[in-house]
Amino acid sequence: MITCLSLGVVAPPPSLSVVIPAFNERERLPEPLATSLSYLRAQPSRAWEVIVVDDGSTDGMSATLQRMHADEPERLRIVRSPTNHGKGAAVAAGAAVATGERILLMDADGSTPLSALPDLEQVMDERSCGVVVGERSDARPWYRQLMGTVFRRLAATAVTDVADTQCGFKLLTRDAAARTLPHLHVSRWAYDVEMLHLAQRLKFGVASTRVPSVDVPGSKVQWWTPAEMLVDVLRVSTFYRLGVWEAAPPSASSSMDVRTAARRRGGEPAYVELQHEPTRGTPS
Repeated sequence: MITCLSLGVVAPPPSLSVVIPAFNERERLPEPLATSLSYLRAQPSRAWEVIVVDDGSTDGMSATLQRMHADEPERLRIVRSPTNHGKGAAVAAGAAVATGERILLMDADGSTPLSALPDLEQVMDERSCGVVVGERSDARPWYRQLMGTVFRRLAATAVTDVADTQCGFKLLTRDAAARTLPHLHVSRWAYDVEMLHLAQRLKFGVASTRVPSVDVPGSKVQWWTPAEMLVDVLRVSTFYRLGVWEAAPPSASSSMDVRTAARRRGGEPAYVELQHEPTRGTPS
C-alpha cells in the first residue's frame, strides 16, 4: 500500500498597497516612512508598494520625498497635487492608483506603526470582512480625548459599532476600497465616516481591533476643525438617508481610476504620479 503525504503549501500573503496622505509633513514623515519601508523589505514573500500622496505641500516635503523615491523607485510611489484638497481627497487619489489586493491607509506621522498590520490582517482573514479599523489607546492629550469622545457620539448617527472612526490606520480589501473611496463627497477630516458608512451600507463588513498608538506633536487639527467635522458628519447621515447621495451600484467596477477620484472633486487640478527616470550611463 502506498501512502501519499499531503504537504501543506503556505500561500504568500496578499499583495499590499500602503497609502499615506501627507500635507506639509517634512518634519514628521521621513522617519516613519523609512521605518515602514524597512519593515516591508523584510517580507520577501509579499508584493508591496507604498504610495505617498503629497496633497499640495508647501514646506519642502516634495524634495524630501523625491530623494527617498530615488532610493526605492519601483515600490515607493509619489502622487502629487499642486494644491491642497484635503485628507479624504488625498486618500482617494492614492487608492485610485494602488495595485494591491489589500489597501492600508496610514497616517503620515506614524502614530500607529506598520508593524501593527498583522493584527488587522488576522481580523480580516478570520471574519472575512471588507474593512478593519484600528482602535487607538487613549495615549492622547485630554482635550483630544474629549474631542474624540464627542465625535464618536456624533459619528454613531452614520456608522454603527465602530469605536474609533478617526483612527488613520485602516485596512480595506481592493473591492471595498473601489466601492467607497472614489465615491466620497467628503474630502476633508470626516471622510472616514462617509467611507465607513458606505462600507456598511454596501454590506462589506466592518470590524475593529486595538492597535498601538502614540501622540505625535504637530497635528494639523485646528480650533475650527471640530465644527467642520460636525457639518460633514451631519451631511453624511442626512444626505444618504434622504437619497441626495447614493452608494455606488453593485455593478460598479472593482478597478479604480485616479481620474474618477479627481472628477469627484471638480476635476482640476488632478493628482499626478511622479515618474521615475532611470539613471543613464555616460555615452562613450
